[in-house]
Amino acid sequence: MLSTAQIEELLEQREGRALDFKEGQYSFDGASDEAKSELLKDILAFANTERMHDAYILIGVREVKDGPSVVVGISTHLDDANLQQFINSKTNRKILFSYEATTFDGLSIGVIHIPVGQSRPIWSAKSFGRVERNIVYVRSGSSTAIASPDDIASMGAARSPSTSRRPNLSFSFFSRETEECSTSMESQRTFYRMPDDDQIEDYHRNISINGQLSVLTYGHDNRNYYRQVASYVSQRNLIVPLCFCIENLGDGPASDVVIHVRVNSTDSATMLLEARDLKDKPTRDTLSSIAMVPRSLPTSIISRNARGSLAIFSVPKVLAGERHVLAPIVHLHSTISSTVAIEVSVLAHELSAPLLETLTVKVEVKQVDVSPEQLYRHANKT
Repeated sequence: MLSTAQIEELLEQREGRALDFKEGQYSFDGASDEAKSELLKDILAFANTERMHDAYILIGVREVKDGPSVVVGISTHLDDANLQQFINSKTNRKILFSYEATTFDGLSIGVIHIPVGQSRPIWSAKSFGRVERNIVYVRSGSSTAIASPDDIASMGAARSPSTSRRPNLSFSFFSRETEECSTSMESQRTFYRMPDDDQIEDYHRNISINGQLSVLTYGHDNRNYYRQVASYVSQRNLIVPLCFCIENLGDGPASDVVIHVRVNSTDSATMLLEARDLKDKPTRDTLSSIAMVPRSLPTSIISRNARGSLAIFSVPKVLAGERHVLAPIVHLHSTISSTVAIEVSVLAHELSAPLLETLTVKVEVKQVDVSPEQLYRHANKT
């Protein structure tokens, strides 16, 4: 059975050669051959598609193109034994698959699991609804297509173990000081506890006229300058940049590498941040703020929910013997001293199962209270 963390990772992924989302349950009991053939066709396509890890169809999930897909739940489930008899009574050879019901966030969903390593090609011996006899269906992107003659010819070709080249991936932290990789790191940070916003004065430019200090209010003064400095200083002194290293110690390349980095935290004290979450250094006037060049978007995508935060980023290819150092596009933000466990899952086209790692960051946080006067002095120096 899929764990909650595994379902969350699948929801973050796009539909493709090993994943499909169905908002509603398949038509089955009492349905016409035309309607029931949709299920047969989908399972045939996944079973015939070349892939290096298991495939899943999640039922009761609404696909979202530009973000995590959403669980909507279903009220009825299919019987696994009935499905086995229905599918495998029509195919030229047995398909290995299973159906199970599970829950996520209190909602019921169905999971069809099609393991990797099917004996292919597989087709229906008789026409049934929309499924044509002796036609080999495969997944093409996020849809179903008919296999080409070359696709079918390659399905029966056995790969010789003696000539098979496989990747062997390792994922860890990278230290720019020592240029070494490690599964743990330590960081000392300072949490500057700033005054509440209503205790911080508006900013006005101080101008000296005839030797007398005067406060003039310009139309372009950034009145929230002191408050923005407080927020900027507090965040910047807490974040821990995470620099990662992915190495391929095997004799074959790894392609389409996708990395999931997760921090499970039930409160907001510890979370992952990406580049867009980092505050820009404040300016004293609004014109300077407007003229600032926008920060380029990061290559990671971070989502957050009640269980914590998840960052996803990718590497096109890691060649055999190659080491990729990933710039700190992900940052750990923690307001308390703790040892943070970072769960990592690495997927690649050539891997039969995800690489799972747990990295740890020991964060020591010292708290310092800052008065409004101390804030003003610091802000006026910068």
